[in-house]
Amino acid sequence: MALVTLRDYLHFLTDDSGRLRKHIFDWNVRDYQGGVEVNKEIEQSLADPDAAEFWWLNNGVTIICSQTSIVGKTYSLEDVQIVNGLQTSHTLFRTLTDREEDDPVFTRSVLVRILVTDDPKTRDAVIRATNRQTSVPAASLRATDEIQRAIEAYFLGKQWYYDRRKNYYRNIGKNPDRIVGIPLLAQAVMAMGLSQPNNSRARPSSLLKRDEDYSRIFSHDVALPTYLWLAEAQKTIDAFLVSTEAGTKRPIERTYDFIFR
Repeated sequence: MALVTLRDYLHFLTDDSGRLRKHIFDWNVRDYQGGVEVNKEIEQSLADPDAAEFWWLNNGVTIICSQTSIVGKTYSLEDVQIVNGLQTSHTLFRTLTDREEDDPVFTRSVLVRILVTDDPKTRDAVIRATNRQTSVPAASLRATDEIQRAIEAYFLGKQWYYDRRKNYYRNIGKNPDRIVGIPLLAQAVMAMGLSQPNNSRARPSSLLKRDEDYSRIFSHDVALPTYLWLAEAQKTIDAFLVSTEAGTKRPIERTYDFIFR
């Protein structure tokens, strides 16, 4: 564990061109959530010169790496991933990047936990445990699963965007009509692929909480093109239901039961 000055932490987050090193957040379960309450509070504490020490008010950052060495007060880390603390990191970057070098805010500190492991099971356990301390949807806690990463990569190759990390593609300006979240895809698979629209509509959140349901919906036995077809079908139907051609007068329950032959 280390108390790192905000100056040093900002340097750690920034590449030689002054841009945020986004690749070190790849294993985080969510992307930056913008102006949510917790991020506003971080900004306010940074703006107040009389505020208490930053690390007193903040839960800190959790880093996983494969190896580390310490020389004096300098940590050298390999295969770095920030698995908890993305909101803090993004807010610090956005708030402090344009501050003057001698701004006293840079002398404040953030608490950093450094965990050394290259075991995938341990890494995933840490990600889930550290992110359960705040309100995180069940879908986000599944974001680092291998099958979720495989779906995202396949969708990306077809110019579709699987929002494995909530808000990631919206934040980088991708077409929202081609962004598909984990919950939406889960409902489409349950309704159309497994012919259980009643379960898809009645208990959407529990589809991702119960391991039994989750393993039926997201399985390596299902071809990746099938997931894309289901996502496209869901998006097409949703677009039609809100169109003038559909002529709907009130909200419609989106319950579908397709038979595959």
